Amino acid sequence: MLGRQKAGRRIALSVGSALDSIPEVGYFPAQLPNNGTAHVCLYRLDQHIGRTLTAILAAPQKVDGSTAAALVFMAANLRPAPSNPAV
Repeated sequence: MLGRQKAGRRIALSVGSALDSIPEVGYFPAQLPNNGTAHVCLYRLDQHIGRTLTAILAAPQKVDGSTAAALVFMAANLRPAPSNPAV
């Protein structure tokens, strides 16, 4: 049942503050939901996917809960391009 119960606003704010204190971790949506069934994406800022998501989230178009699931899917399916050693 863990993860399916309503966390409550204070807990979501506390988790958000804890995540904010980790400099190499990013997350969205920026305001964590109180709903235990909502999607939240955590990512490393120093990895390819982290740089990609940071750029997407900084775009002028608003990214909200309705697009979060699509971004989670995209993040799960992105793979770095294979490296080709110089010949």
